[in-house]
Order: sequence, then C-alpha cells, then structure tokens
Amino acid sequence: MTGNTFDVLERSIPRDVSDNARYGANFELVSDYALTRSPEYGAHIARIEPYGDWAARNGRARTDLSVDRVITTITGELWTVQNKGYSADRRVDLNDFNNFIIASATMPNVTRRLLVTSGPGLGRNAAEVAKHQGVAVNVTVLNRARLRTATTYPTTWGAFVAESGNDPEGVEPFRLRPHQLDAIHDVTSSLRSVPECQLISTCGTGKTITSVGIADSLGVNTLVYFVPGLGVVPREVVNG
Repeated sequence: MTGNTFDVLERSIPRDVSDNARYGANFELVSDYALTRSPEYGAHIARIEPYGDWAARNGRARTDLSVDRVITTITGELWTVQNKGYSADRRVDLNDFNNFIIASATMPNVTRRLLVTSGPGLGRNAAEVAKHQGVAVNVTVLNRARLRTATTYPTTWGAFVAESGNDPEGVEPFRLRPHQLDAIHDVTSSLRSVPECQLISTCGTGKTITSVGIADSLGVNTLVYFVPGLGVVPREVVNG
C-alpha cells in the first residue's frame, strides 16, 4: 500500500497554481519524511537539516546553492539532497543535475548525493551524463516510483503535519531567523581567525538563541551566561 499512500499524500500537498514555491517547500518535508523512514537510508541518518542551517553552523554563506538539505550520518559523513517537487511527468533537466553536482563539490567530505523528485526521474541528457558519472560523484536519483516504495505515508496533509511535526505554514518555535543565521555566520567566521569578538544586538533580537547556534557551530561543550536573573534566560535554555 506504500505506493498508493504516497500518491494520495502528494495530491493533498498545499500548492498555488501560479507559484510552485509553496508546493516545493512542502514537498521538501515529504522528502525528509521518506528519507528518514526509508529502510535504505533511515538507519544511517543522524541529522537532516536545511542547507542554510548547516551553512550557518559551519561559517558558510547560507544562500541555497542548489543543495536543499544536508544529511549528517551516524558515522559523520555528509550527504547532500536536492529536492524537485515536479509534476508526475516532468523530468529533471541537465542544468539542474549539473548545478547539484557543482554545488555539492563546494562542500567538504560529501560522500553521497541524493536527488529526490516527484517526477519520473532524469531527462535524456541528464540521464546520459549520469550514466558516465564517476564513483566520486555518486548521485542517486529517488524518483516518484522509489518514493512510493520508501515508506507508508499519512494520507492527508493534516495527518502528515501532525505526525511529522513540520509545518512550513505554521509557527515553528525557535526557528532561527535570517538575522540570527547571519550573526552565527559572521561570528563563527571571525572566531576562526581571531581569538575573540563581540556580537552587539538590541534587546529582543534573540541573542541567547543565537549564542547557542554559535556554540553548536564551533563545537563548544560549555556555554556560560552572565545575567541578573534566570527570568531573562529562555526557559528552554534553562531546562535544556
């Protein structure tokens, strides 16, 4: 029944007829769901995150460079993911295929590249290039047929959101904002070349949460806050 459940869920993904961006963002969540629950990939995945979040933690520009997701495996390897939320008959063209390979090559220690599409797969030219790819490139295409058999899916968008806990159209607590991601990038870049720096920002801009992102990016085990009272520290930080 897995194939049937994917088709039913895919038809329920919210979309705008005049703009594919909404469908594309929602399809990325379905791709995450499939990968983490797939018998082939799920057991290997320690973390799957948007490229921008990974880039900020690693002192890189957070602009999406044809990589949508970064997977960190349980053995510490990096896999890149490009998602293509396409119609059932649209194929991935050579330009998109090449851009994914090039973007992945700019990242360190990438051992696998997954191109996930709700279409039938690669176009003729892209497929011809893929046939001759070297072992170092290692692009795996997960098309609609493979997504159908990856797992069993919820059959409505509401049920999917409830089970996965992800809703790009809802409120996500403590989702880092663009200015916080920029701050993490700037501070971590500076601290890799100088011994100290200051982040100056006004009250209410999320400096505490930003500092956690900076510490995570730098691999810091201990983070010390100096505050007049615990009331000014977010509850999640106190409890976490």
